[in-house]
Amino acid sequence: MKLAAAERTEARSVAEAFRATALRFPDRPALSPIGFSAGSPEATITYRQLDRVSEACSSAYFKKGQVVVVGVDEGRDLVAIELAAWKAGAAVCPFDLKKDPRSVAVLQRLHPDLVVLANRTFCS
Repeated sequence: MKLAAAERTEARSVAEAFRATALRFPDRPALSPIGFSAGSPEATITYRQLDRVSEACSSAYFKKGQVVVVGVDEGRDLVAIELAAWKAGAAVCPFDLKKDPRSVAVLQRLHPDLVVLANRTFCS
């Protein structure tokens, strides 16, 4: 979908662009998984809901300059954690902990301030 010039944002980051979209379209679906029933925990959530969840997670868990290794499955939790980290000014590195969990231990020894998130419901 191509946006008209008036609909474009001058955001400088993904977090800023998301926030502008959440303010403009708060009740529109932000995440709509395929294959889940409406009552399931994976049901569609709005931009407002995702903005609130990521904001709360951001202030609770992240700080500017951190490197965050995210070892959660794809889906809304991953999106919420990435947005939360970006809002705080942290860098995000998605990582498949199942394939090589020892790599994270090496990274933690090299970077003591590294944050590793592996709980699927961390920001829920």
